[in-house]
Amino acid sequence: MNKKNVLLVLGVAIFAIIVIVVLLNFGQKKENDSNKIKVATSFYPLYFFTSQIAGDKVDIVNLTPAGAEPHEYEPTARDISMIESSNLLILNGGGLEGWGDDIKSNLSNTKTKIVVAGDGLTTKTMEEEEEHEEEGHHHEGIDPHIWLSPILAEQMVDKIESGLALVDPNNSSYYESNAKILKNKLTVLDEEFKNGLVSCGSKNIITSHAAFAYLASTYGLNQVSIAGLSSEEEPSPKQMAEIAKFAKANNI
Repeated sequence: MNKKNVLLVLGVAIFAIIVIVVLLNFGQKKENDSNKIKVATSFYPLYFFTSQIAGDKVDIVNLTPAGAEPHEYEPTARDISMIESSNLLILNGGGLEGWGDDIKSNLSNTKTKIVVAGDGLTTKTMEEEEEHEEEGHHHEGIDPHIWLSPILAEQMVDKIESGLALVDPNNSSYYESNAKILKNKLTVLDEEFKNGLVSCGSKNIITSHAAFAYLASTYGLNQVSIAGLSSEEEPSPKQMAEIAKFAKANNI
């Protein structure tokens, strides 16, 4: 065999070895990935909190697509299948997920654990109006927007951390450490709110819809909302006139 053929054979052998190593590593990576804890979150704020706590130890899926309204979104058949194959489902609670109660029943006999991050925190209500034929019907709606208050968000983080530790105890110290970092960031945010509002001459705020009651309560603000708890709700001309009058009278 001449020198040229020897080099060719060596080149082919080296290439074959590289391909085998790459394939073995890829297969190992796929196997490792499949062994990760799987977590489903109902919408983005919970996805963000969970990803900050879990880091690279968990595969996380956010169920509500970007741009979709979490109040109105209904899980698809694929979403349901994904939830049922997950180790942990994280919900907000307070009626944010209209499908929450049904999915709890569906998961009662499965391996999937459920964390309701807002459990015990959704304490505020607002009178809403629903149209029933020719007369209005008023009822109290629970406000689920607790994550907008940094203080309450810290408590949500604790619940999420506990859920991750429950399904993955081997990494509990890792989750605890990351949760502390995230809570420190929320504490800094809380201080920024306090310092930024200390010299504020007016405590009145007008909001697009009634999503800021917890934030307003935390920092002593008075929320006046154009619409109710649902972002899909449309204000009446009378409501718009009253809000415009309020804004002018209070120099908002």
